[in-house]
Amino acid sequence: PNLQAFFQTGASSSSTATASNTPPVQTPRTAQLDPNTQGRVSAVEGPLLRDNFQRVTDPIGMILEQRQERLFPLNLSASACYAFGTFGGPGTSDTDVFVVDGTGTELASDARSDVDALVRFCPPSDGTYQLRTRLYSGSGPVFVGGWMQPRTLGGTVATTTTQGTANTTGTDTTVIAGPSVA
Repeated sequence: PNLQAFFQTGASSSSTATASNTPPVQTPRTAQLDPNTQGRVSAVEGPLLRDNFQRVTDPIGMILEQRQERLFPLNLSASACYAFGTFGGPGTSDTDVFVVDGTGTELASDARSDVDALVRFCPPSDGTYQLRTRLYSGSGPVFVGGWMQPRTLGGTVATTTTQGTANTTGTDTTVIAGPSVA
């Protein structure tokens, strides 16, 4: 998939209003990756590269306010596994990332209280999904990165794990990121 194309637009709808009482979706201001955040991206990317993931695009930066979310459409293939990360820049303290299906059901999430978040997702079928990113705490640049790993037959290439996450109500939930590949 061409992740760079949707990271550049970054909205789930156009920037014009769809109804007379619906405010337009604002295109976020872009941000440049700072050295500290670049170091954290590199630290996350190392294990992904060792697991045969390939970077699909350089991290895309946008300026967000606290609790602001951005939606990115995804066309994912069941023949690959994916990793998506959010990396908070200066002024941010907690970013979250979610993969959701067409009905809005969260299939993978990382909503821990941390400046960076990462999910791995192996889609059960080809289809349209959404990447939901959120700046939970702070105000400033958030960078979104994407990696892809082809699945192969006859051996384990990628696995997904069950990960405990905290939702916005403060209660713990468990999200299963997808089926294991065997």
